[in-house]
Amino acid sequence: MKRLVYETTEKTDLREVAEMLGQAHLSGWRCRVFGADQAAIDRSGLRVLPATRRSAMLGYAWRGGFWGGALGLLLALFLLADSQFIEPEWRRAALYSLLVSGGFFGAWVGGLLGMAKLHAQLAPFIDRVAEQGFLFFLDVPDVDERLARKVMGMCRVDAIAGFRRRWWQYAPLPEPVPPGGGHG
Repeated sequence: MKRLVYETTEKTDLREVAEMLGQAHLSGWRCRVFGADQAAIDRSGLRVLPATRRSAMLGYAWRGGFWGGALGLLLALFLLADSQFIEPEWRRAALYSLLVSGGFFGAWVGGLLGMAKLHAQLAPFIDRVAEQGFLFFLDVPDVDERLARKVMGMCRVDAIAGFRRRWWQYAPLPEPVPPGGGHG
């Protein structure tokens, strides 16, 4: 899969892209749109880039869960290290419950913190969108890349980036993109 990133400032281009990508022979393509005007994206019939991809929520939740679980384990080991009066079954239950509770609490706090932050790989594109623009994230199979570039070029949207993997893994394609973008 390759992820191609396009931009436009025209709302009419949204509908044109939706019509072009809605063709039956273009199967296996996935298009997500990011922009300030959510109503225009909804009217066009295109799918909005989900909040989990716009924010750093997933990464922060994983890290928070790991460190919360580690802290819960350390807390359990510290509290239960010299407990002679507790039965072994209760000690084991306390150990597991503190580990799991710490992990879930860390994931919850990490997710909340991550929602407040913009995804690191989305940051370079935000300045290009400003208040009026739209970004298209188009995932296509490798064999359909040329066709995707032609279809999007017919829609008069500017190509600004392309990646070999999903954007959170961020492996840029070797071909340079002109500073002003470029059609197709």
